[in-house]
Amino acid sequence: TTDPNSDLMERCLLSTSEVVAQGKAVIDGGATRTIGSVTALSQVAELNEKKRGVTGVEQVDLNERPVFGFGNSSKNRCVSTASLSVPLGGKCGSMKVHALDQGSAPILLSIHSLRQLGAVIDFENDLAVFRHVDSSRLVPLERSSAGHQVMPLTKDIYQNAVTLKEPMPSFKELE
Repeated sequence: TTDPNSDLMERCLLSTSEVVAQGKAVIDGGATRTIGSVTALSQVAELNEKKRGVTGVEQVDLNERPVFGFGNSSKNRCVSTASLSVPLGGKCGSMKVHALDQGSAPILLSIHSLRQLGAVIDFENDLAVFRHVDSSRLVPLERSSAGHQVMPLTKDIYQNAVTLKEPMPSFKELE
């Protein structure tokens, strides 16, 4: 039998180009550092300008140009590293994004960034708690058509959050 909601679910999944166009980041626990195309960073800046009156790009460092290795054995040097202001829980956090001038890939939110947020992610239900931002609020995540979880960079992810009965502990606290 087929699930009657599966067609609806398929229509709600974002393509990679929609992720970029909507100024969102792909949660990528396999990425060691947050990286994205210049195209994706420019789109985030443009959307921020429209929504908040500022680009959100706090600084661009043309000297910080790390080389990244990819799964297909290729290597690419970044053109710069940007500090990006991201709305989180009514405040703005700062995220470092390494920029590639090739292609139009979305911003990949790295394990380093996820650790800084104190992320606890429920992959089955597309939910997250960012313990270092607010351990009492559960955030719904979107999903891409490739199956990756996605979060906005131009609007506060907490606008659709649900307050938990108790703050989310770290797994270490549950031992």
